[in-house]
Amino acid sequence: MITICRLLFSFIVFLTFQSSVSAADTLATYKQAVDIADSRVEGAKQSVIDESNALSRVKSISENLSREYDDAKSEYQRLISFDAENPGSVSFEQLSAKRAENSRAYLAYQESLGEVTRAEAQLAESARALRQSEIDLNTAISALKSAGIEEVERRVSQQKDAFERRQVVEVSLDYFCTENETFKTCRQAAIQKADREAIEKGAVVTISSTTEIRNFQISSDSTTSEVNGKIIDRQNVLMSPVMGGEYGGIHYEMRATVQAYLPDSMLQGFRSEIALEVYGRHINYFSRQDSSEGVSSDNDYLAEIEREHQARLAEAKRLEAEAKRLEAEARAKAEEERRLAELEKRQAEERAAQALRYKEQQERLLKKKIRAPAIVF
Repeated sequence: MITICRLLFSFIVFLTFQSSVSAADTLATYKQAVDIADSRVEGAKQSVIDESNALSRVKSISENLSREYDDAKSEYQRLISFDAENPGSVSFEQLSAKRAENSRAYLAYQESLGEVTRAEAQLAESARALRQSEIDLNTAISALKSAGIEEVERRVSQQKDAFERRQVVEVSLDYFCTENETFKTCRQAAIQKADREAIEKGAVVTISSTTEIRNFQISSDSTTSEVNGKIIDRQNVLMSPVMGGEYGGIHYEMRATVQAYLPDSMLQGFRSEIALEVYGRHINYFSRQDSSEGVSSDNDYLAEIEREHQARLAEAKRLEAEAKRLEAEARAKAEEERRLAELEKRQAEERAAQALRYKEQQERLLKKKIRAPAIVF
């Protein structure tokens, strides 16, 4: 029977040890998950910063190209207006060169708008990835907190059981009566004094000290003690009169079972110390998680990016339509210039043919004059 009890006790100790080892392994796994999630958050934050800087650079380049395109367009329109007011003053080659310069500026600006759109999409994707990584981190922190709470409460319960154990104490004392006490009240006072001593022996005693400092000097210093326990069973062993004192006394012996208990302040202190030991440096994540509650998500930021993106798309469509209109006007202008050039060419050819015919007619007349017979008088 004794051997069986020893084996059963050893098995219980083994299970307890395995449970603590398993809990430690589980907490280590959760801590590793928090570290990984935190590193991903930091990486996502850096990505958002990089994408934001890239978007700023692309926007700056696009703004410069927009100004260059506006200048090229204004110069081209000014040249067209000048040519309309002064026909023939601007050559076809000059208009073609300005039109090509305007087209290059427009294409460069359009390409920069595409770069801005892509940069905005990448920034939005990075912001969504950051939000998701923060959600994953909060999930990992919550899982660690839940797993750790079980371990903390288990250790607090062990500490509580260690302190709040029942203890059998024996008290032996002599109590001397006072002038106004009867034998009955004297006996009751002796029992009360024995109860206090029994509780002090078997209970938890907390001591607190308070120091008040004024003008960098100690003005008061006090120490208080609190006994936390109660008697749940008492056995009177001996009670007999005793000689001594002015009015005599009572010799009292008792055996009591005292139940100690921990005050809430001590339990909270144990809980804080154990939590720091269980979580270690990861306990700082809990305050970060609590401070992040109530913070709005990046939906507003993403919505703002989406609005800017749509506005830029609308601006790009407007510019494209305007460019098509200008291109149509340029083609019409070029066609008119070509028609006028052909007309001028035909007129020049007709003038040249007329001049040739006139020249040939003059040559024929001259030959007739030469062939005519001389008149002799």
